[in-house]
Amino acid sequence: MKKIQGLLELRTVTNEMVRLIETATARVLAVDIAGNINGWNKKAAELTGLPVMEAIGRPLIDLVVADSVEVVKQILDSALQGIEEQNLEIKLKTFHEQECCGPVILMINSNVLSFNRTNGLAISHLLVLWYIMARICRLTFSKSTL
Repeated sequence: MKKIQGLLELRTVTNEMVRLIETATARVLAVDIAGNINGWNKKAAELTGLPVMEAIGRPLIDLVVADSVEVVKQILDSALQGIEEQNLEIKLKTFHEQECCGPVILMINSNVLSFNRTNGLAISHLLVLWYIMARICRLTFSKSTL
C-alpha cells in the first residue's frame, strides 16, 4: 500500500511540474541529474528555435555556446549538492529559423527539487533542476549599425 501511495504521490508531483513548465509565461527548462533536458516549454522553444520534442533528452551542454559550458557544469555540480544558483549568465545556441540571430544571452536562476523516498519504495533520488530564463539581449547587428 505504501508503494502505491508513493507512486501516486510521485505521479502527482511530476504532472504538476509538467503543467507548470508548459504553462509558464517565462522561459523554463528542466534537466535531470545527468544534465539531460527533461522539460522545455514553448517560450524556450520560441526563443531558441528548438522545438520541445527536439530539446527533450538532449544534454544541456550541447545547447550552450562554448564559453558557457563551465558555468553550466558549475550549476549542475551545485545542484547535485542541493545548492541553488542565481543571476548567472549563459549563452544558448539558436536553431532553425532563429539560427541566423546568433546566440541568446540569458540570466538564469536554478531551483533544485529533490524527492527522496526511503520507506522501502523503489523510488530513488530524483533531482530536477529548473532554469528560469530572462532574455538579456540577442547578439545581432544590422547593416545600419556597422
